[in-house]
Amino acid sequence: MISNPAKFGSADPKLTSSVGERRQITALFYDIVDSTLLLNTLDPEDFGEAQRAIHTAVASVVRRYDGTLDQIVGDGGCAFFGYPVASEDAAESAVSAALEIVKRCKALQAQGEGPSLGSVRVGVATGTVVVNDLVRNDLPGGHEVIGLSVNLAARLQSYAAPDTVLVSETTYRLTQSAFEYRFGDTIEVKGFSAPQPVWQPVEKRLADSRFETKRRSDTPLVGRAQESDICLRCWTDAKEGRGRILFLTGEAGIGKSRLVSEISQNIDGARFNRRLFQCEPRGNRRPFHPVVDRFLRSVRQFSGSEDLTQGAARAYLRRLAPDVGEEGLDVLSLLAEGDPGDTGLLEVHGQDFGRAAVGAMIDVLTAWTKHKPQFIVLEDFHWADALTQSLVRELADRIGNIPALLIVTSRDPVDPALADHSAVSWQDLSRLSPNSVVQILKDIWKPLPVPRGLPHFIEQRSEGVPLFVEEVSHLLKDRLGQAPSTRKDWSAVLQEGGVSTLKDLLLARVARLGDARRVAQIASVIGREFSRQHIRAIAGGISTDTIDRHLAALNAGNIIHSIDGGGGPSFRFRHVLLQEAAYDSLLKSEQRELHRRVVAATNKAAFPRPPDDVMAWHCERAGQFIEAAQYALGAAEGCAVRSAVQEAHNLLASADTCLSRLPASTRKGDVALRLLAIRGPIEMALYGSGSREARQTYEDAVAICRGKGLTDREQWFPLYWGWWVTSPNAEAVDRSRVIVSDLENTADSEIKLQALHCSWATHFHAGNHQECLHCIELGLLLYDPERAVVSRTKYGGHDAKVCALAERGQSLWFRGDREAAVESVEAALRWAEEIEHLGSICHALDVALLFHHFEQNLPGVLRHAKRMRELADRHNLPNCEAKSDIFSGWARALQGEVKEGRDIFERGLTHQLAIGTEEDLPLYLDMRAATLEREGDDQRALQAVEEALNHARRTSNVFWLPELYRRRAILGQRCSWAAERVRDDLLHALQLAQEQGAELIAQRVRGELLRIDPGAQL
Repeated sequence: MISNPAKFGSADPKLTSSVGERRQITALFYDIVDSTLLLNTLDPEDFGEAQRAIHTAVASVVRRYDGTLDQIVGDGGCAFFGYPVASEDAAESAVSAALEIVKRCKALQAQGEGPSLGSVRVGVATGTVVVNDLVRNDLPGGHEVIGLSVNLAARLQSYAAPDTVLVSETTYRLTQSAFEYRFGDTIEVKGFSAPQPVWQPVEKRLADSRFETKRRSDTPLVGRAQESDICLRCWTDAKEGRGRILFLTGEAGIGKSRLVSEISQNIDGARFNRRLFQCEPRGNRRPFHPVVDRFLRSVRQFSGSEDLTQGAARAYLRRLAPDVGEEGLDVLSLLAEGDPGDTGLLEVHGQDFGRAAVGAMIDVLTAWTKHKPQFIVLEDFHWADALTQSLVRELADRIGNIPALLIVTSRDPVDPALADHSAVSWQDLSRLSPNSVVQILKDIWKPLPVPRGLPHFIEQRSEGVPLFVEEVSHLLKDRLGQAPSTRKDWSAVLQEGGVSTLKDLLLARVARLGDARRVAQIASVIGREFSRQHIRAIAGGISTDTIDRHLAALNAGNIIHSIDGGGGPSFRFRHVLLQEAAYDSLLKSEQRELHRRVVAATNKAAFPRPPDDVMAWHCERAGQFIEAAQYALGAAEGCAVRSAVQEAHNLLASADTCLSRLPASTRKGDVALRLLAIRGPIEMALYGSGSREARQTYEDAVAICRGKGLTDREQWFPLYWGWWVTSPNAEAVDRSRVIVSDLENTADSEIKLQALHCSWATHFHAGNHQECLHCIELGLLLYDPERAVVSRTKYGGHDAKVCALAERGQSLWFRGDREAAVESVEAALRWAEEIEHLGSICHALDVALLFHHFEQNLPGVLRHAKRMRELADRHNLPNCEAKSDIFSGWARALQGEVKEGRDIFERGLTHQLAIGTEEDLPLYLDMRAATLEREGDDQRALQAVEEALNHARRTSNVFWLPELYRRRAILGQRCSWAAERVRDDLLHALQLAQEQGAELIAQRVRGELLRIDPGAQL
């Protein structure tokens, strides 16, 4: 027994910086049960002989499945699959090997020749490890594998019962469709903080295709209508005697096998025979391996015996294809008798054997077609051996006159000689469209709604490769479930270790590159796109010829492809996950050093400087955190100018993280203030000017300013401006007057404009419409379109002119000039669209919604709410989403869709309050009252208006106060208030409206007074 598994999975910390790489591997540990007890009963020589027999059997099995027997220690040992040679099916190979080890050792016991040591037990686990080269560190042994999966495999082996295998949760997930499993238990494993679920593989499933063993079957096929139609047309030709070969080509995961599976299920199975032949990754060492493997399995099933004889093979063939001649039977029987691993089979039986075998196989196919049309699939032709390839070429010449369709799937392009053949068609599968990605997500996520923004996130990560779409989607759903989640959560899940189901596939492609892998790793640090110049600048001694040779190998291996870089040879990783696989294979110390070289080369102008967001990433990874924060802030400012508010918010979070990693003694005050100055408007655009997030940002900023003793108000004016705009309404008027007063003599016209900007908004909410209009007219005279490009990202997240025109429209409406009000609001919308600034468009729509609500213009409200919802969904803007629901729900309720409208309205108001913004809340509460009125609940409607009045008085947000008193009077009368009380409310409403200059509200109030007292003198 291996008593100290830690020696396989832990090391001196100083070795972690040695030359090595990060890999996903599957570790297998085995142990002879009760070996110490047996050693007490057997002679040491006999014990050693029996132990060697077991180790020899294990070594043979591990080699057969392309594993590496790393160590033998006494009565046990460990093997690795996926290292040193990466394999797409490493986990499956490890579990297959584990089951066969148990089987072979039991067979040794049954033979009864010489001493026997009894049972073995096996543990298997998959995960990311670090592999270090010990030779370069002058230490014994070839390499060192460090990772939890190694420790876990050793622990599972110790928990396994005699003659059984236990596998980890990750290994189970990777192989669950290839094996029958029995859930073992959730066990406490020494050294692991959380209990570990374990699984016992029972036997390998007899699956017909890699699709059935590798892919989930619970997602419908989408985005393949054209390809399906081509397949069905080829099948129609074949059924009518015009045989066809159809090649389906495309990159790994593109959906070739899925398409074949879907087509075969949708045609009438009673009228044809479906036969599938599977090429295997290790099979290209064996002649005709996909045909022979299927043939041998069928012979065993036919004879009921594991023993293969020519007699059994001939009997099976007589039944299968009675019209095949004796020569063909001899050749095929010989294939059945040969050792599957015997690559000398052809030489032993002569040079003409291959040609005779091809002919015999085509004779069998022809015999089959005399009974039924044949639907034949040859999977993963890129792994085919030379003779299987010759079989397909020969079949192209002979299939045209028989009712058979051969579908060949391959990652490689079709051989040009075959592509031009009259009996051959081919279809190269493209990546999925964004709409198809959305459909897959809906199917995977149901019955839950797909989180907002997730389709775009997965589309970016998967780039339309169906396998990647499905695996990433399932991973996120499994990990996050019904909990609300955002891009930050999704990124964190992927960064924890990636998608284990894809790692073997991607790492195998990278590992097959040999020495060229090093250039792929260097390129992965540079980014998705790179040039030869970039590689040379940071490669550290690799010659130009070597770089060119390796780039050519990467191109030929479909890892990268050439692009037009405009300044010498440039390239791009074919998929972002390939770039990440190469990057993740580097040790962190190597990553850090290569990023440092990128930054140094950029500073020396060794190659063109990447965009700020890319430089921020390089600096952060290089450990240069203050520089990373500065670059991230520059990138965030650029995003804000382009209205990419969510992207800007993410960059600011990155900058904040970098600053938090700096020592406390580091001078970072100005950088921190710059971060807060950019973040404030972004949070206002996302959550609203009254939100907790925006208010906290500006309070933090002003606290820093005061702590530094800053007196230059002009330099940090945007922070003070934000401090005003996010303040409680009760304080806003005083703060705005202070700002205007303090900056009255500034020579900077833009600062004067923004001081007026805060002033007109404050006056509007205070009901001071005349002062509001005066400030707007002064501000419009100062407006500079060129300076506005930057200012709109600093002050409120929207353009000052858009705000001025919109706010003027509202005040003009209250003043009674409806025609001028309509024109001003429309002008605000037009200008916002013209400057194409997201925050300004949202602000103009917000005011337009308020305005049409004032007017009771329901179609106008619904039109603008729909546009706002589109922007909210596209850019992930919770504030806009909430307002869209509030206004559209209100309008629908008033149009007669009372229940649906009220549900939407309440959802929006709940959302608005949850994100912490109370701007315009008195008006929203009045809208709630209106929906309750339509429901016939006047009492609750009256309560809603009371709540609105209390909030307006408490916060000094009083522009709607006269209307609220009018509304309370109307509802109070319906709820049997005394006439005097109703009249008092109306008179108070009239007095407030006159004080504010709100003539339109005053007219409404006079109308109500005359209604209850036609003779009243007003």
